[in-house]
Amino acid sequence: MAAIDGCLLAGVAGRELSEDLARWIDEGLAGVVLFARNFEDPEGCRHLIDALRARREDLVIAIDEEGGDVTRLHAATGSPWPGNLALGAVGEPATTRLIAASIGRELFEAGVTLDFAPVADLVGPETDSVIGTRSFGGDPCQVAAHTAAFVRGLQGAGVAACAKHFPGHGAATADSHRGLPTVALSPECLRRDHLLPFAAAVAAGVAAVMTAHVRYLSLDPDAPATLSKPVLSLLREELGFEGVVVSDALEMAAISRSRGMAAGGLAALDAGVDLLCLGSEVAGQRETRDAMLTALRHQALAERLAEKADRVHRLAVLSPPAGGAAGREEGDREAAPTLALEVARRALVVDLCSELPALKPLVLLDARPRGASGIGRTPARLLTALSAAGLPVRASDASPGEMSDLGPKELPLLVVQDAHLDPAQQARLRALLAAHPEALVVGVGTDHDAGLAPGRYLGTRGGAPPNLAALAEVLAVGLSGG
Repeated sequence: MAAIDGCLLAGVAGRELSEDLARWIDEGLAGVVLFARNFEDPEGCRHLIDALRARREDLVIAIDEEGGDVTRLHAATGSPWPGNLALGAVGEPATTRLIAASIGRELFEAGVTLDFAPVADLVGPETDSVIGTRSFGGDPCQVAAHTAAFVRGLQGAGVAACAKHFPGHGAATADSHRGLPTVALSPECLRRDHLLPFAAAVAAGVAAVMTAHVRYLSLDPDAPATLSKPVLSLLREELGFEGVVVSDALEMAAISRSRGMAAGGLAALDAGVDLLCLGSEVAGQRETRDAMLTALRHQALAERLAEKADRVHRLAVLSPPAGGAAGREEGDREAAPTLALEVARRALVVDLCSELPALKPLVLLDARPRGASGIGRTPARLLTALSAAGLPVRASDASPGEMSDLGPKELPLLVVQDAHLDPAQQARLRALLAAHPEALVVGVGTDHDAGLAPGRYLGTRGGAPPNLAALAEVLAVGLSGG
């Protein structure tokens, strides 16, 4: 067994345990991270995890299950839970804790060890399209309260939580998947606002914290947080965090293009990271590991790997909650769907200057760019939700500026996401509203789009099925005159 293996988290190829991965697990690989491509549904997830656990019981099994727009277990159908932005808008940490406990219960039953949630970032300014609906909001105290509640709910259900992305991604206006974002906030602003949710997570006993691939000029102008000793010392020394520090995926462009995965991984370990996420590019994982292993022979860092690996190992063998499985935070299984829909209803943004017209067929158009991130399946799910509510509706591929196939008695419904940042979406929106002043605009992202269609706007604060069902209810009642 190589010491570096105890600090690595690898993606899985396909839906079965391969011989190569089985051999690596035998050699001491710390754990794996699962993605939606690895299974079709929660039952498939359980099947794969059973095979992994059969190979070695003390394996960290990680997943990104945030609820809302980021789900792995329910990627095919959408999360049964509204996401963080909706929860923050409702403003009840106790409700957030209940929902986190329900997420945790499902993960626990599937065999997951570590959930890369909650997002502790503040929602960014109007120039930010990165974190969006994954954040609990823009108020540091509010985000801190919900972050702590989520941690307690998830861990109370027997699954380790991981607050991300330290020291706060919300001020970044670029996506670290594509490049290296830079933030110029003062240390005072970072401490006063962005560190507050992470301090709350630490106080709540969070098991892990994930770093941001973002460079904070006032803290370290030379390296992103993942590779920065000054930044990570804030987490250990100032916030007093003693758990596992996890890197975001090393394959992301912020690291892979600037340092390379192997050099970046070593720099991260040296800076204070304990567990490296090698991401989903399985072909290069072992090469990265071998390159790090070779380089380690000439570095004092090798002597510190055992301590890091021991910290990681404790994630895989966390003591069960008091009372064992029976003592986990269960919540009310039967009430769960009702709670999800109630949160989504209360989170809706409804800005209509007049009553909705009499019932008429709806025509659904997507103004977003092709392949819009996060909620790419939202229009299809919205179509399903509207139909389930009894509304006559069809989807159109026509350009919102043309609408040549729009019937005289049809009402256009335009879906936008971060249109305030996208001139092309704004142009489609203007063309539609000019030609059809009665049209409605549905924003499935943050609240920043509301000002683009005053008096004609409905905002869901996320694209999960409960959010869309709540929207469909409003339209069904309004259009039918109920």
